[in-house]
Amino acid sequence: AVVEHVIRNCTNTGTVHALTDNVGGISGHVGAACDITNCRNAGKISADALTSGKCVGGIAGMFNPSPKNETSVSTVSGCINNGELVGVGAGSVGGIVGFLNGGKCEITQNSNYGSVTDATEGAKVNAIVGSLADDSKADEVKDDNTAHASTDTDATLEAALKADSTIS
Repeated sequence: AVVEHVIRNCTNTGTVHALTDNVGGISGHVGAACDITNCRNAGKISADALTSGKCVGGIAGMFNPSPKNETSVSTVSGCINNGELVGVGAGSVGGIVGFLNGGKCEITQNSNYGSVTDATEGAKVNAIVGSLADDSKADEVKDDNTAHASTDTDATLEAALKADSTIS
């Protein structure tokens, strides 16, 4: 089967803030088979009062891809986050995807340049994927994703793209 939902070449440079639900620079919650390709986030993405299962991601807050019994494979590939990601609560915060909820998918060739934080005890914070569902496999997140130290708080999306050789 072919993935019918595609999000491609989108850019967010604005601030996105949620009070209690999933939030992302491009999508808060992807709940179907989907390919997200070459998307960029340079905005600050934040949420208050996260509860277990509520997520913040530079590209997608929650990625709930193709069910394991389908033949299609969902992907998040070639995306860059350069924005600051802030969670408040015991949720998941990830530079690319906040929470990967099982299914058939690949998270590949993404880069995170932004800071990813949640000081709450029990929060799951990671540079690429905040956390995985119990039935997800770590090998769904490929080794070709990169996390870069966020040393310049004034960094721009253009600087991130140049560093990633996407533009010259």
